[in-house]
Amino acid sequence: MSNQPQHPDFPIMLVRTARDIPGYTVTQPLGILYLAAELRRYGYGNIRLLDMRPGRMQVDDLMEQVKSFRPRLLGLSSLSYEAPTVAEIAQRARRLDPDIHIALGGPLPSSMKAESFEQIDAYSIAVGEGERSIVALVEGLASNRFPPSGSDLWTKSFAAVSYTSSSVPR
Repeated sequence: MSNQPQHPDFPIMLVRTARDIPGYTVTQPLGILYLAAELRRYGYGNIRLLDMRPGRMQVDDLMEQVKSFRPRLLGLSSLSYEAPTVAEIAQRARRLDPDIHIALGGPLPSSMKAESFEQIDAYSIAVGEGERSIVALVEGLASNRFPPSGSDLWTKSFAAVSYTSSSVPR
């Protein structure tokens, strides 16, 4: 994979999700920051990052952002207790744009892959560290090659869930 992508303007939205529960803490969204840095390193620049936690962003507000930006890839990073919110986001995003690729990452889908696919309308799950698969996923989607080779992704097709694994060249 070269450092010059074929489709550098491919629109990507990465979201750290939140669920409004008492006592939750606000920290830096390191996961989506790392992913964006990796994408930028490979030449992708049309990236929007959203963190739902600091302002306690509601799903309605996020949907306005999705509607305005029109991403081709919506990446949702989540914790297990955020599963109901992530399911709602995916369902509503799919209603806005049936062709949007919804990818899951973070502790929830990495530890509960099958359950995540059952509960959330997503096409792929980044297993473990997403930096190893985000570039391959974006390049594959931008080039109409899904699922991409060279990634650590669980992918959902209409027939089955499959797993592809190999490292993204550095």
